[in-house]
Amino acid sequence: MRSLVLAVVWLTLVVYIVLGGVIFHFIEESTESDTKTNAFDGFKNFLSNYSCISHEELELFIKNVIQAYDQGVLVTYNTSSESNWDIASSIFFAITVVTTIGYGHIAPSTDSGRTFFVFYAFVGIPLCMVALGFLGEKLQLPLKKLQKRVLWRDRPRYDSYIKSVIYVTLGFSILILLPALVFWIVEDWSYTDSLYYVVVTLTTVGFGDFVPGANEKNFRAVYKLVVCVWIMIGLAWVALLISEVGDVMRGKVSKLINKHNSNAKELSDKEQNMELQPPSAASI
Repeated sequence: MRSLVLAVVWLTLVVYIVLGGVIFHFIEESTESDTKTNAFDGFKNFLSNYSCISHEELELFIKNVIQAYDQGVLVTYNTSSESNWDIASSIFFAITVVTTIGYGHIAPSTDSGRTFFVFYAFVGIPLCMVALGFLGEKLQLPLKKLQKRVLWRDRPRYDSYIKSVIYVTLGFSILILLPALVFWIVEDWSYTDSLYYVVVTLTTVGFGDFVPGANEKNFRAVYKLVVCVWIMIGLAWVALLISEVGDVMRGKVSKLINKHNSNAKELSDKEQNMELQPPSAASI
């Protein structure tokens, strides 16, 4: 039975992944095609307007721009992006390493930096997981205090459910909805983009299409350090929430297995009792 349940769980996961991939395909592919078409039309229009430039020279120029952009550098004739390796930005990068978020907007480009990264990540990631575990225990204290209070004496199961909902709602509001509002104001993103960034970060998916502090200049260092603190607290809470959900799912699966084993045992005991019983006089 356990092997059967395990197979069902994995099959469900595979179906879920494939279904998600198909949905993303139908949502995103048309936009990607339009972007390619617009980029190609812009390429042709530029060459037609500036015939003194060959397409080889333009391609080389674009590749150089892309290479710089991949290293987090955006430079025009009059402007230049802020440094990605000042102290605050480097600490922010270190946070994305040890938390395995890995935005990908910047990365070490030197052999020394990449070598240091290897050792830094292998030590920092487990250390961060241990620290987040202790922080998660602290974040559980409000829930434990809330669980000690009795809200509905007549319905204990309903009481426990409501307390969990209150805890999750408060955490979701403080660590997800409120930070998204802050990013919406500070970064000038839409609230949907801000909420998307928050979830991408706290689930450690880390696409890197949105990164805070790229345009902020006046309080950039302080702002990035505050974001680092939010990331650590938010990660601990989300990890705690995911762990609780996982425990509930595992509990449901365990109950299903135990129920099946109990029913199978009862059926087996009945069959054995029937075999041991002597034949009745009527049957003789």
